[in-house]
Parts: sequence; C-alpha cells; structure tokens
Amino acid sequence: LFRSVGIAADRINGMLTSTISAAATSLPLTNTNGTTGTISSAGSTYTATIVDGALTEATVCTGNFTSGAIACTATTNAHSAYAYVVFQLTASAGPTAYLPLETWTPDDVYEQLYDTASRGSLVSEAGVQQGVRTSTVDFTGAVFPDTYGYILGGIFGSEDYGAGTPSTHAFGVQNTASAANFPSTRYILYSYDAVNTRLFCGRFTETQLTADPKQLLKHATKFTGRASGVVSNPTPTFSVVKPMPSWTGLTTIGGTPVGNTMTFDATLTRAEVEAIPTLSGIQDPWDIFVGALTCKGKTSLVMLDDTQYANYVNASAPSFDVTLTVSTLLILKVHMTSCNYEKVTPKLQGKSYVALDVQYTALANATDATTAGTGLSPTKWTLSNAIASATTYT
Repeated sequence: LFRSVGIAADRINGMLTSTISAAATSLPLTNTNGTTGTISSAGSTYTATIVDGALTEATVCTGNFTSGAIACTATTNAHSAYAYVVFQLTASAGPTAYLPLETWTPDDVYEQLYDTASRGSLVSEAGVQQGVRTSTVDFTGAVFPDTYGYILGGIFGSEDYGAGTPSTHAFGVQNTASAANFPSTRYILYSYDAVNTRLFCGRFTETQLTADPKQLLKHATKFTGRASGVVSNPTPTFSVVKPMPSWTGLTTIGGTPVGNTMTFDATLTRAEVEAIPTLSGIQDPWDIFVGALTCKGKTSLVMLDDTQYANYVNASAPSFDVTLTVSTLLILKVHMTSCNYEKVTPKLQGKSYVALDVQYTALANATDATTAGTGLSPTKWTLSNAIASATTYT
C-alpha cells in the first residue's frame, strides 16, 4: 500500500433524505444519479459508502432501491440528512485502477470560524467554531496512456469510443445537460497515508500537460472534493504500461509538420469551481460544481522563418496538433482546430539560436466536439490504448 492512490468513477450516488440513527437498516435517498438499472434492480449486489467526514462508513445493500429508500446492513453511525452516499458493486468495490504518481498532496479543509468579538481585553481570537469542510488533492507525475484517461474523462466529461486495435478514446466538452456525467464525470480518489486509506469524492478541475524532449511527458492535476473519510485498505494493482517519453511527440501546425518545436504545454481548466455551501444542516457542500472548460498554454520553437510570427500578427489561429506515440497501440493526440496566438516573443539572447515563445488560447468550435458531448469544444484529446470499453473513463 506504500504511497498509493486509487481511482474509480462515481456514477451511482445520492443524498440521505432524512437523518438516520446508528443501526439504521434503510437508507432514504434523494437527488440520486445512476440508480436506474443498477441499485433499482440489483441493489443487493451493491455496497453503499456514506461519505460523512470522520463518520464515513460502508454498508452492504440488502434489497433494491424502491419507494425512495434502499435496505442495508445496520449502520455503525448516525448520519444527518443530505449526507452524500456513493454506490459500487460489492464484488468490485474500491479503486478501478491505481495512478502511478510522483507527488500528491491530499488536503482536508475545515474552515475555522473565529470569535473575534471584543470582551474588554486586548485580544483577538476568543473562541472558534468549525465551519464547512471540503478537500483538495494536487498531484503530478508522468503520463501513462492507460491511466491518464481517467483524468481526461473527469475534466472533459464526454468521450467517443472507437473499438479496435488499439481502442480509441476521444475526449471533448460535455454539453448535454441531460447526460449523467454533466458537466463532467465525478470521481473517487483513494489515498493511502501509511496509516489509513482516505476516500475523496469530487471532480477534476485542472490538468496541465508538459512535453519537454529531455523528460517524460508530465502532468500536474488538481481535484476538488468533499472532506475525506477513512475506508478499508484495498490491495493496489498497478498497470504495466510504460510512461510516454516527450521526444516521441510530433507537432503539426496549420496542417504542416513542424520539426523545430522545442517544448509544448497545454492546460485544461474548469472555470468557476465551487464546493457549494448551503444551509442544509451539514458541513459538507451540496455539490462540487464546475464551469466552462478552457485550453491555454505555450510552446517554444527554434525560429527558422516568420511563419509562426505571421500567424500571430495576422490572427490566423491555425490548427495545432501534438501527437505522442509510444507504439502503434499507445498514442496521445492533442488537437486544436483553432489555436489563437495571444503573444509571440522572439528570444534573442542566451542561446546560439533564436527561439520563438508562443502563448495561445484554443477557440471553441464544432469540429473538436465529440458526438457524445455535442455543441462546441476548444480542443479534442484522443488516447489510443488497450482499454476496450466506452465507459471506463466517462
């Protein structure tokens, strides 16, 4: 278990409709997602995890979800109304996969509400109450072409799957409000801290891809969620797929292959991220909301001519592709149909050659949208790997 982070999609969930006492054998549910055809018809094959900070616990379901409730084995703790509940098949409860990472920082955030009312003494904080609670998880590592799909599915929300050898997974913005994973797929992270495994339920909010030919392809990713709770320790199993070297990348700008690209990075960011606090009688947020997706970044090229500078001054917004290939079966392609150059700066000193630094923003368009997501998307990222499933990542 040493320093391991597991991951699983959070597709079947809800909130307690009312307070339940310790030893409760039924979970009344409201605001449910994904219950049809799962816990509604095969409830006894599922385990429910009640995500409630230090009171987090798992209970096995013993019947179907019907009339707004599902039967379960007796709970250990009492839980307030609107506590979050997530369901997984008992036979496969826990992480779907493990993320090979270099660093990660799981952080529970309990707001501190200080009493600073004057009491006739030269003091400031005279007392404190605990406020709302949330969490963040920041992590970095090399890009593995099988497990990075979980992060992309969690950021984009929609996926077009193509069966074959390899399988292809094309990710774009989810614009279908009726989709179960709108606006993005919820995920569960399992972080082992050398004592316990802590479960974090939330959404990915940002990932930055960095390609430097002297290094492995890297990512830096952010996650916002509910305050964690302790769950049983699973047994980690890591993929044998190797990470992607950046030097395998090939850049194409405006449909023309460009061999003089030195570095490239792209950051996918969800705007207006908020763990929404409400007057609901509990410390936890109502939900983790995310807004519009942006794709911004920069690239640096050896300056051979004025082509890229002209793309800037003429506002050409060319197409921009970076394709990284480990083998014919393991490929990551970043595609932007309309890449607007915001700033282009020649670097005239410090090197024996002139470099051109380009800052860009990808413009939303219909071409980069997926069939599943519809509408517009600023970019489309496609993974080719051996994951032969349309539902693994989204």
